[in-house]
Amino acid sequence: MKRLYIILIAMLAFSAVSCTNKELQEQFEADGVNIGLTYYGETIFKYTDGLCQLGYDASKNEFRVSDDAMNDYYVVRLDKMPSVGEESTGTLIYTTDSDIVTKTGLRFKHLKSDGDKMWLWNRKNAIGCVVWKIQ
Repeated sequence: MKRLYIILIAMLAFSAVSCTNKELQEQFEADGVNIGLTYYGETIFKYTDGLCQLGYDASKNEFRVSDDAMNDYYVVRLDKMPSVGEESTGTLIYTTDSDIVTKTGLRFKHLKSDGDKMWLWNRKNAIGCVVWKIQ
């Protein structure tokens, strides 16, 4: 009986996390984030026109967003350029107040596009980033 109780608690916890991630994804899509990076619904970086820079390297499928001083930034590198609805494995590097974080092997789903802007979502870690494919 104790084993069944533990399994039920684990199933409830898993479903709560899945629901939360889905809600976070819906919030990320609906918020209309211009260009930026979110982690579990918290804004890690927000692009500000005139104070930030954008970079794109098509040969590496790499997007760079930084402040002018290069103190705060995030970089997304994808294995392939996904179309809307497709996924691609990638690497995310970003700064915090005290560290540089690197996350590899992330599955990003291309949720939507607006011109050359792409909304990418990693469901497992609730990471959302909006990047600009500069032509």
